Amino acid sequence: ASPREVLREFHRRTLEGYPYCYNEGCEALGHLKDFKVCPQCKTSRYCGAACQKEDWNTGGHKATCGTPFGHRRNAPVVGAGRVF
Repeated sequence: ASPREVLREFHRRTLEGYPYCYNEGCEALGHLKDFKVCPQCKTSRYCGAACQKEDWNTGGHKATCGTPFGHRRNAPVVGAGRVF
């Protein structure tokens, strides 16, 4: 992707939000600060308790919680306030 395309995508995500919820199929958009972190592994994020519970019971998070890079979803890597 060209630098211009990357900048456009970053701008779009800044305005509209991004689907940070780790529950497969959830399409909730929001900003990173709006999504709650799994209290155990501190890596998976969810838009709410219902999505967290569903991912725990049927989505596979129960089996991967606590393992390094354990969650299978291609979620954005977040660090130093930037999304890569």
